Amino acid sequence: RSMGWAQSMGENVCFETIQGLPKNAWGWTNKIEQDESFEDIPVFIGASQCAGGHHRFNIDVSYSGTTVTVDLSDDGENSLRKAHVYVGKTLLPEGRGGAPLAAPGRFPVDVEVNDDPVVTFEDLDGGAYYFAVFVNACPEPEAPAEHPSTFYIAQ
Repeated sequence: RSMGWAQSMGENVCFETIQGLPKNAWGWTNKIEQDESFEDIPVFIGASQCAGGHHRFNIDVSYSGTTVTVDLSDDGENSLRKAHVYVGKTLLPEGRGGAPLAAPGRFPVDVEVNDDPVVTFEDLDGGAYYFAVFVNACPEPEAPAEHPSTFYIAQ
């Protein structure tokens, strides 16, 4: 089993530079503007300190109108099994006292990718948003489902 984080080619922020996170936290949160999309965002496995790691597969993220869509479908040699997804106005979800949370299990959306490879966040109020995607993968691919999951973000 492999675990990794998505790093867009657009504006992204390494967790180790975010005040309030432990220094051993690694991964990225990525900025997306309205009517922007990123195809083939690389997901890196084992990129400690946000450097190196292995590019194992890609995801797509788009922001059209009031909806952000995260497409976790993978056509590579690795089958995504589970994903933890965050989309919000802050760099990462916030815990007590507004402290950022990089623990994927604390992200608001937990997806069994083989059931629903497409996640949509609707009714966004415009402007820039951040997304962070953590995935678990296995080497044997399985066919993804055809029906997306839809989530609503409290404004």
